[in-house]
Amino acid sequence: MPAQFTGTTWGCYVMDVEAQTLCAYQWFNGDKKLRLVAARDFHNDRQLHDFNTDTPTPAEVAKLLELEKTGRRDVPNVPKPEAEANPAHDAQP
Repeated sequence: MPAQFTGTTWGCYVMDVEAQTLCAYQWFNGDKKLRLVAARDFHNDRQLHDFNTDTPTPAEVAKLLELEKTGRRDVPNVPKPEAEANPAHDAQP
């Protein structure tokens, strides 16, 4: 799969689903070479249920889906992301 690492840096990802490994290759234009820049076995990653997530959390999404199934249209007690909840937080002094 093609990959864009930065605005001007390109490469590709290769996923081996049988070995459960993801590799990232970056194209180095000056050298005209494609190089392996990262590799990771994701077998254990798939066992995690809630890692490095922000609002809404998976539990909050599940609650919203249940509310939707019951026909409710309001969104009770779902916290907004911190930046939205406190716009002055990102303001420069």
